[in-house]
Amino acid sequence: MQVPPYAECEKVSRNYKVKEQHFTDYIEAAGVLSEDAGITFDKRIQGGCSGRRPDIFVDLYTHTVHCENDEDQHRSTTCENKRLMELFQDAGNRPQVQLRFNPDGFTSADGTRYPSCFKHNKIGVPVIRDQSMWEARMSAHIERLRYHLAHVPDRELTVEQMFYDGFEWKSDAGGGSVGRKRKRS
Repeated sequence: MQVPPYAECEKVSRNYKVKEQHFTDYIEAAGVLSEDAGITFDKRIQGGCSGRRPDIFVDLYTHTVHCENDEDQHRSTTCENKRLMELFQDAGNRPQVQLRFNPDGFTSADGTRYPSCFKHNKIGVPVIRDQSMWEARMSAHIERLRYHLAHVPDRELTVEQMFYDGFEWKSDAGGGSVGRKRKRS
């Protein structure tokens, strides 16, 4: 993502969706989203009543897949279950998968601490700290996304939280491998 020219000399007052933009750009560039599916980025679900806006919404007609960029594991956000149910209703009560991706620091199941993929530069804009770690995490996310795009879930709601505290993660940062995912349903 390019920094606007004025930002080189001025302190940024607000970093509006910078990490989310990196996230959605990477997924778009990966080419995993089919042109046949209904895909929206940060928009209300058509026909939905809640006004909720998933970061990425993929309507596969048999089921839906939502990709969410949850900064800081959404620790400060309350009512996530209410939001989940509203999105489920907005999509017509069809089976739904939510892939929740944390780009920030976390502690894995074995107690290893992993830093955030981002740091703030001197003008306060989040920039990718370690490109190889970012790509390893995003590759793991793309792998799970491909799986869920190709398979109709058995449950009404499936939630996978990637890179949250307790997540089983092993990475050599050059093609990291993912252990078991932490699932909720």
